[in-house]
Amino acid sequence: TGAIMAGRRWYDVASELHEHTGGIYGGRWEGPVFVLTSHPEDAPDDPAVTFLSDGFEQAIATGTEAARERALGLFGPSLGMQALEHGLLDELIVHIAPVLLGDGKRLYGDGKPRVDLERIGTTHGEQVMDLRYRVIKK
Repeated sequence: TGAIMAGRRWYDVASELHEHTGGIYGGRWEGPVFVLTSHPEDAPDDPAVTFLSDGFEQAIATGTEAARERALGLFGPSLGMQALEHGLLDELIVHIAPVLLGDGKRLYGDGKPRVDLERIGTTHGEQVMDLRYRVIKK
């Protein structure tokens, strides 16, 4: 992963739980972080994050350029769903951790076309399990 893009809701939760972006990959993340927001006027002053508000497609272009030859990691179900709808998602990694976050948004909502996935790996650590899938494009 060369850059990370998340939605504003993810940023707000991460800020509360992990002192902003310090919890990404257990605090081991070093690289650009972008947050896509529809309300740039109330974006906090955070030097570790670039807030974007020019829409999904422009944000993806910015993040992809920043990632260089590496992958752009998308955090949160809304960005993942938009990437699926635009045919831009190649892999899906689901992190399962023993943290209760309360209510949330479905990963891929009702009424959407079926998305076929092929499991390509699982990894687990002391506190997290990752399920990795390849998106089968038709």
